[in-house]
Amino acid sequence: MTKLRCLRVPSAALVILILAVLLAAPVLAATTFGLTSTGSTSYPTSNFGSTSAGSSNDVAGHLYFTKATLSAPGTVTSISFYSRVSGKVKVGIYDDTGSDYPNNLLVGPVEKTGSTAMAWNTVTITATYLTAGTYWLAVDADTAGANAYYAGGLMKDKTHAYVTAWPTTCGADYASGAQQTSVYGTYAGIEGYAKATKATLADNNANITSVSFYSHATGNARLAIYSDSGSAPSSKLWESNSTAVSATAWKTINISEGTPSSLTLLQSGTYWLAWQWDSATSGPSYTLGSSGDGSYITQAYGSFPSSWGSTSSSEKWSIYATYTTINWNSYESDYSTPRETYDSGNSTVYMSGTGFQDISHFVAYYDDGGANRGSETKTASSGTLHSAYLLTSDPTAAAGTWHTLVQPSTGYDAFGGHTYAEITAAPTTYGLMANDSYTVEASAIPEFPTAFAAIGVAGLCFGIYWWMRKRVRRVQGVC
Repeated sequence: MTKLRCLRVPSAALVILILAVLLAAPVLAATTFGLTSTGSTSYPTSNFGSTSAGSSNDVAGHLYFTKATLSAPGTVTSISFYSRVSGKVKVGIYDDTGSDYPNNLLVGPVEKTGSTAMAWNTVTITATYLTAGTYWLAVDADTAGANAYYAGGLMKDKTHAYVTAWPTTCGADYASGAQQTSVYGTYAGIEGYAKATKATLADNNANITSVSFYSHATGNARLAIYSDSGSAPSSKLWESNSTAVSATAWKTINISEGTPSSLTLLQSGTYWLAWQWDSATSGPSYTLGSSGDGSYITQAYGSFPSSWGSTSSSEKWSIYATYTTINWNSYESDYSTPRETYDSGNSTVYMSGTGFQDISHFVAYYDDGGANRGSETKTASSGTLHSAYLLTSDPTAAAGTWHTLVQPSTGYDAFGGHTYAEITAAPTTYGLMANDSYTVEASAIPEFPTAFAAIGVAGLCFGIYWWMRKRVRRVQGVC
């Protein structure tokens, strides 16, 4: 008969113990700063071209071009024209030859089949990015007065049947006139800019772990963090590479994926979270803020500038940073009971901290004179980092105030033979993540003369033993 083997069920006490251990595991509370809500693509816009409503009717059967200067780069999303009578109207955009003539067709033609009389009519076009410069806004109507003009400015025109295709390239054979058709383009500043939102960090010693950016459309983005100059971004602290983002979603980029690969020990205060967008699509998520909440510069898509000379705005963008707070302290051997002084009865320094990334770290111990007395490479687990140093390892170490420093194992100048003063004077160069101080009394460190005296005595004893052994062997006739 086969015997049934019973499974032993853990006792209630054991289950409680296991749960207690699991619940006691460190859980890092991530905190954010920046704008975590989403906005819209109803961006602030500007116009370029002729915004005055004309009082005269343009003649049908002509293609009219009005010179328009775009003072800053922008994504053009619509063209508006003024009609005095209803009719069919086509609009488009040409660039400039460089000598005040329309050149290549960039946008359009796009048709409005029934314009509203005595009103501005707006035609939505395919979003098109234009750099700052001179352009020509073209209008073609099938009815006299479906587009209007007024005196002043510079206009070009050429006889053209409404049903005929527009020329893809113009030239210098177009007639000039001292008037302008009432037509303008509307654009938003998205592509071709770097824009930043002011964000307040509430905690000290923050370890920034990621930056998140919301997009309404697919595209590519670059993100960055800047310090504050008092009213605008100042120095670049970190930036990402170009990263693909999805539509209607948050994109999170880890700090370890950017430059530098870690951003730690940020103190409470104001910072700026910045982005760049690489296409004419409406991706970034906008919210109207207050004056001074935003800042921007014109910037071709690429690496962020090291410093920021900007224009203030009331623009806020859906971008935020996530961080943990690093706690790094000295303890007794249980890594839980704090100890601030080490003496003859406590000659091993035990360090422990939370809020670290689960990567390899370099931990170094510095004595009262600022000299490096020991180091080791340790990897954090679940955000917790442990390290220990035996104070009796170096009898030449100076008692007094000691410091234990932490940096990532790669990506920065190594602590190496550098002094405490050198490292703390340039923390970003060394990627300084944590710095804790404690007191080491002289009794915790063996005295230099005593240690060497012990070695000398041992050597002398061995020498006497060897000499006596040789003497005995000679007496016995061995040698």
